[in-house]
Amino acid sequence: MKYFFRVIPALFIIFFFQTSALGADSIKIGVVDMQKFQAKSKGFQKSSERLKQKYQAMKDKMDVEVKELQKIEEDFKKQSLMLSLDAQGGKRRELESKKRYIQFLQNDFTQQMKESDVENSQRIVKELEKIVAKIAKDSKYTLIFNRQVSGLIYVRPTLDITDQVVKAYDSLKK
Repeated sequence: MKYFFRVIPALFIIFFFQTSALGADSIKIGVVDMQKFQAKSKGFQKSSERLKQKYQAMKDKMDVEVKELQKIEEDFKKQSLMLSLDAQGGKRRELESKKRYIQFLQNDFTQQMKESDVENSQRIVKELEKIVAKIAKDSKYTLIFNRQVSGLIYVRPTLDITDQVVKAYDSLKK
């Protein structure tokens, strides 16, 4: 009797899901490989290049400040024996002030680069969401996964729509 009460609900569940699945549309799945997108997309590469140029400009400014600090240190070493105690104290304060300024610049540049990177990434993700949604709607995809985030180990190459996404993104950026 216990067996009967276990089998009947199980059979009911099986038949219920089977009939609902028969009436459903076919499922179409796609996958986007973000590493492949980043490697192939000219629009993404332009965006990355702009970030690199911004970083290089900050690095160049930092290099100038570090060279100035080195010059001040060299001058202090050369003149330290000839300077009075008050003058030596002034030079030390100038050195410490310059070191603090350089530390501030390093922290500021690091923060600016992080913010720029996050801002750039968020902008690209929003654009990609729109592009992928349009591709999904036009091609009637049920699900589209990000290959890296979803943990997919193997995907049939016919499910990969990355090239479509790259083409759409690059045409948007022209």
